Amino acid sequence: MIEQEMRGHTDSIKALDYLFESPLLTVRLLEQHLQCSYVKANNLVAEFQRLGILEETSGGDRKRNRRFRYKRYLKIFDAMESATPESEESRAVETTVAE
Repeated sequence: MIEQEMRGHTDSIKALDYLFESPLLTVRLLEQHLQCSYVKANNLVAEFQRLGILEETSGGDRKRNRRFRYKRYLKIFDAMESATPESEESRAVETTVAE
């Protein structure tokens, strides 16, 4: 789906790749990474929001310094963290406290 929407848009593909490196970003960071205009980076962010790729985390009423996150990608790490068994060190601390 995303590939079909972005077909022929080199900057869109580069921006999507960048989200895997930096899932938390601002329009300025994307602008600097792509070496494009602020308007182009802002349009890409808006398109990614429309597609459900990016979510604004700075509050919808801000016009400047907005922050975004690649929610679906970050959820993978949240799921991995919750599925990871406790470390030996944390179990040892809990045992000591319980005694």
